[in-house]
Amino acid sequence: MDSWYRRDFGLSRREHAPNRVCVNLGLSDRFFLYLNIPIGEIYELIRNIGSPQENAYGASIVATDFMKSFPYYPVVRVRVRPGEAYVAPTENIAHDASSIDMKAMDITLSIRGRFGLCPR
Repeated sequence: MDSWYRRDFGLSRREHAPNRVCVNLGLSDRFFLYLNIPIGEIYELIRNIGSPQENAYGASIVATDFMKSFPYYPVVRVRVRPGEAYVAPTENIAHDASSIDMKAMDITLSIRGRFGLCPR
């Protein structure tokens, strides 16, 4: 979980935090791994099984506890080829990157901000 904006967006407000664009500038494929459930929903599931209150519980700990409590929840794996990019709400989803099997240095460009579709 990214927590660049944790002071402005608690676990129940993370969907309002800025997103991330990540561009693969390397020579090899890399992978974006994530859980397709927002942190607020993860927190509610964890809280229902007896975890601490939101203000005492960081996003990364919530995600870790969720994965321990629900070990068979599927992880989405997206291939990002050289020159490709993804936009993701990295403040609001449990995620990681993988450079497994890369033969060259992993080079990426990440930009945080509010990204949306251009109106016509």
